Amino acid sequence: MPENIQNMPTVPKKEKEKSPDYCYKVFQEVSGAGPEIVSETKKFFSEFPKLPKDPLKAAFAIKNYLIDSGFEYDDKVFCMQEMLEKKRGNCLGLTLLIGAVLHERGFQAQYHIVSHSKDANSKKEDEVFEELNRGEYFDYDNPTLPQEQAEHPTLRFAPLEHPQLILGGKPFESTELEEREIRLWTTEAESVKEVTYEQVASYVYLDRARTALEIKGYDNEKGLEDLCEKCLKIYPENREAYNLLYLIGKEEGNQDLIKSSLEKYLRIGGDNSLFFYKAYLMTGDDNYLDKALEKFPAFVLAFMEKEVYQEKDPKEAKFNLAVAAWCVSNSAPLRLKDFYVAHEKKITELFGKDKYDELILKLDQHV
Repeated sequence: MPENIQNMPTVPKKEKEKSPDYCYKVFQEVSGAGPEIVSETKKFFSEFPKLPKDPLKAAFAIKNYLIDSGFEYDDKVFCMQEMLEKKRGNCLGLTLLIGAVLHERGFQAQYHIVSHSKDANSKKEDEVFEELNRGEYFDYDNPTLPQEQAEHPTLRFAPLEHPQLILGGKPFESTELEEREIRLWTTEAESVKEVTYEQVASYVYLDRARTALEIKGYDNEKGLEDLCEKCLKIYPENREAYNLLYLIGKEEGNQDLIKSSLEKYLRIGGDNSLFFYKAYLMTGDDNYLDKALEKFPAFVLAFMEKEVYQEKDPKEAKFNLAVAAWCVSNSAPLRLKDFYVAHEKKITELFGKDKYDELILKLDQHV
């Protein structure tokens, strides 16, 4: 059963119920866009035909309209203005956009945050992970490292948090922009939280902070903190915002921020591999790492910590590092070059400096 989360609406319930534009305005605000984007988005949908009465069919009709309009999936695009400009969007942006259109047209939607969905891709990555560990792809005595990312990877090897629309009690997947037919998606996952539209929208603030950190690093720590605080004002139980605040505190050497963020992160807690892995990184407690791998053995970053960095036998560690690298090379959210750069010292130790330099050169040539 989903974990019930207290609703934290940003406006009174009556105002929400009487305003068809309410969800558009929430999306506009968290995206950092001007109010004109609401009218531009409504204009985009102005020629949209009358929706079917069934909420699930209505959502598929909206998705098909986006497909016909040239929309494509893009995991880097989630702000309202950029989605409209580029006709692209990721799971977060598409869920919020389709949810806003449904609200405007009078439909009642529910929302879930799903952690590590147990879908067909999850089952496939478990199979690949087991095959790699059995040595079916390279010899144990001479493990090899991949030199390029898979062209169109579909596996993950990471426990992603994923927003999901629930319509008439049935899950709707917003991201399959090639899928025109009504198809129900599994709701089985490590954890499922019931949330409001506003709480889903809070992740836009968080992902804006993550994107800024990825592009500019910690150059604007105050700006990163502000985005996290805005996220938490909408959704005080958004655990991952406290993880980012903890990292900012570490960078600043701000012991008060480190302590308060860690306490709040652990207080909110969770029973999934993402929580346990982050708790391990923040505390160094191996019990958290063991729980993460118990929940998700193929979680490649947790596997690296346990089976490479804590492994005493260099030969075993070398084989396990190769297993991890091949997982990353077939992962959609993880990037092979980033993985190699992050683990340069260990790769150099186990495979040699020349091998590391060769790998980076090959990856640069494939860009």
